[in-house]
Amino acid sequence: MKTLEERLQAVEDRLEIYNVISAWGPSADGNNLEALERIFAPDGIWDNRDYRYVEGIDDIKQILDSQDHRTLTDSGVAHYGNLPHVELDGDRAIATNYSAVFGRRDGAPMVLRVTVSRYYMSRGPHGWRIDRRVIDPLDGRASARELAGRVFEGPGEDPGGRTDAYSLPAGEVGAWSETLQSTYRASPQRQD
Repeated sequence: MKTLEERLQAVEDRLEIYNVISAWGPSADGNNLEALERIFAPDGIWDNRDYRYVEGIDDIKQILDSQDHRTLTDSGVAHYGNLPHVELDGDRAIATNYSAVFGRRDGAPMVLRVTVSRYYMSRGPHGWRIDRRVIDPLDGRASARELAGRVFEGPGEDPGGRTDAYSLPAGEVGAWSETLQSTYRASPQRQD
């Protein structure tokens, strides 16, 4: 049986992990590049299986500072994630959740995409950070169902890794980029 201190630590860890994961949407939508350092580890990975694979906080910041991303935020996008399921193992954790990107086309709200995410996290000197986030679109592909189905696998069963068989090669651009371009190519930008 776990001690009271161990149980309290697990509650505090979960709350901090929830805060780290939930900070992504507002940080991304607000183009807050500095906030990413409180979300991702310095060598963190953003493994978006139908968009891009990037390593390191500076490259992740470049994605948020890219024309694709700024086109989204200028049109009124919202990145939304549900409460993640968290599997803890000491200073390591894996969290799994669903997320959606809401946007607008011709002023009307619409769902742009729905994904499943798996966050490989560790606790370091500055608290919990994401070591790797895997994002897989829920469009019928088997890899997304497989990722979602591993919800109860913690760090002991799923050691993670820097890539997997479904990761895009570094530098390759996936289909989501073309979707962004076609959705927002002719759409008017937000007026401040």
